Amino acid sequence: MQAGDWVLFYSPKLEYDKPDKLQCFTAICRIADGEIYEHDMGDGFVPFRRNVTFVPAQDFSILPLIQDLTFIKDKTHWGAPFRFGTLQIPEEDFRLIASKMVEDQSLLK
Repeated sequence: MQAGDWVLFYSPKLEYDKPDKLQCFTAICRIADGEIYEHDMGDGFVPFRRNVTFVPAQDFSILPLIQDLTFIKDKTHWGAPFRFGTLQIPEEDFRLIASKMVEDQSLLK
């Protein structure tokens, strides 16, 4: 990821260790700069972080978008691309998802 890149967050569940499904895109942000740093979250958890700028957005279900998202090749196993963490998607897919999440599209310029 580079400064200026956009990031969408997909949340398959309501809570990490619980079975309740969410299956929504839940946040959108832009990488603010090139700095990568460690941040102590407590209890020995020290992940790497990037500075980002979040855009006001509403959660949006992936389900009505599956047929139109080009990065999902197998529509019957649509969750497969998300199993490996971060993935790059085509700009047209980003724009489609973002158009459903962000009311003020000028924020995505």
